[in-house]
Amino acid sequence: MNMQRTLKLKLTIRPEDNPVLLRTIEQFNRATNYCAQWGFDHQTRSKRRVHDATYYQVREQFGLHASLTTSARDVACEALRSVKLKKLPTFKSHAAIHYNRRVLTIWMDRQEASIATINGRVRATFALPVSYHQYLEWAIKSSTLSYRNKAFFLHVTVEKEFPPLQEGEVVLGIDQGIINLVVCSNNRFFNSAGEEYQGKICLPS
Repeated sequence: MNMQRTLKLKLTIRPEDNPVLLRTIEQFNRATNYCAQWGFDHQTRSKRRVHDATYYQVREQFGLHASLTTSARDVACEALRSVKLKKLPTFKSHAAIHYNRRVLTIWMDRQEASIATINGRVRATFALPVSYHQYLEWAIKSSTLSYRNKAFFLHVTVEKEFPPLQEGEVVLGIDQGIINLVVCSNNRFFNSAGEEYQGKICLPS
């Protein structure tokens, strides 16, 4: 059984690298819009068709690395798939962009990252919260770079394989609340005084 978690990391980069990293995000989203427009005009969400028709134009026009070019195409095709080609999906200039391990290298133990841009690679550092230390040995699957409030963030998806549950083993879900301090998936509730009582979990219909 595989389990995934997404870790949000605020990046620290040199001031002189801010413009090129922001420009990379903007060019990526322009490329995504370009691919989406072609797919919509030709009523296809096929990654192969969109790739064959746009790959070299995107690389020349937007200056993206090969992996970022294919990532922009994938995002466009998935968006076209989600709307069933009924409307043209559009992406804002600072929408988050997707990286794979070929264009973004992360050293969790060193709290550093190397990020491909339209003008070479940019080095970044980040502070790893203590609560994230348990994921240091997990495998990094993918990353998303976002820009908010004049700051860059990495959203890193990590994964680890766990042995399957044995017969008779039970998984208990626990949620923290305000009124009910702890709510368990077996309908056991604990209030802020530590008192236990039976309750009923209402799931959305």
